[in-house]
Amino acid sequence: VMDSKALPGLRRLTDAVHVAGAAISAQLGHAGVVAQKKLTGVTAVAPSRFINPTSFAYCREITRAEIAHVIEQFGDAAQVAVDAGFDAVELHFGHLYLPSSFLSPLINRRKDEYGGDIDNRSRLVREIAARVREVVGDRVAVIAKLDMDDGLPGSIWIDEALRTAQLLDADATLDAIELTQGSSVYKPMYLVRGDVPVKEFAKVMPPALRPAVRLAGKQAMGVYPYRDLYMLEAARQFVPIMRNTKLILLGGITDREHLETG
Repeated sequence: VMDSKALPGLRRLTDAVHVAGAAISAQLGHAGVVAQKKLTGVTAVAPSRFINPTSFAYCREITRAEIAHVIEQFGDAAQVAVDAGFDAVELHFGHLYLPSSFLSPLINRRKDEYGGDIDNRSRLVREIAARVREVVGDRVAVIAKLDMDDGLPGSIWIDEALRTAQLLDADATLDAIELTQGSSVYKPMYLVRGDVPVKEFAKVMPPALRPAVRLAGKQAMGVYPYRDLYMLEAARQFVPIMRNTKLILLGGITDREHLETG
């Protein structure tokens, strides 16, 4: 959707934000396993064949030629963001969207240079970041949202996330990394914490699925108690390894005292 046809509307948006005295960032992402065929008209892609445990949708393995195309699409989208007057772009490398799913050994079982150890599984996010930086230069800030862990056994955990962040930092393609947790595939409450909105979630599901959602919604969405600054402890582990890249904290930041926490 980030193409030249969207420029007039996007320009109206950025102009309005700038007139109000603020800056605006565009988040660029590829949904990957989270995409829905009923909306896109095509089968979702993943690093390896995968069944989405929430939607039960089949995701086919993306080809190497398609990987190269996705990298170019990120670059093209970043150019649109610049042309539209955005002040920054945020690359969505979290929540098991396509780039994030390459980081997950649960989903990425490839045997080529994009699979295997964490250095190989980090290749796609590094190539996307490099392409976007090549396109935008110093005209806008480039940020990436990166999972510290996604809460799924056998998937993304903090030891490998630290290595991915270290590689991105060494590339010096990003101005900042926005640290996050959780996924959009399973147990989504791991990201937002607190009360599980089962009734609200059931309302947006097809009628035939609503009883099952009301019955098993908490189990599927996960139950994780809320606390202030709930990502801070994990995020602090990234501070010592950063040389070129700033860090942005998410999670339970609700008042000024939280912003001033060291």
